[in-house]
Amino acid sequence: MGSAQTSPLQGFDSEAERLRAQLSSRERRVDELTRALAALLDEQKDLHVRLERESARVLDSERAKLALHLLDLSDHLDRALAVAKDDASPLAQGVRLIHDELGKKLAQLGLERLSLVGALYDPNLAEAVDLVQAADLASDGKVVLELSPGFRVGDKLIRAARVSVARHAAAKDV
Repeated sequence: MGSAQTSPLQGFDSEAERLRAQLSSRERRVDELTRALAALLDEQKDLHVRLERESARVLDSERAKLALHLLDLSDHLDRALAVAKDDASPLAQGVRLIHDELGKKLAQLGLERLSLVGALYDPNLAEAVDLVQAADLASDGKVVLELSPGFRVGDKLIRAARVSVARHAAAKDV
């Protein structure tokens, strides 16, 4: 008779096993959701970094465009001041003040004038418009005169310089 009867704990054992399986299933689901959340947070960070980088790139590009337009105005003022070099009139003084202020604004935009005289000619920075005979081989290939300055904003060249390059007569053509 004892063996035919079911124990009252037997029902609890099967219920406990069912609850353990359910708990295990929910723990796997929590782990899965935790990993998914971590992946989303990583993706959000990456997106934020990419957006900041792209924003900085666009800002640098626009800054360079603005600097190039203002540089054209500065060139016009340079030519006007070259004609009026000894003029002390109020108009000439006003143009000098405007030119100086424009130079400050260009510097604030990050405009940097290239210093190429004495350096080896680099076609990525300058356009060689004249070759000048060099007295010695050490001067061969170096910039000897800047006809028009070159400028960059950050790493971006916005205007190549126009230069004269020394060429030694005995040097081989490169």
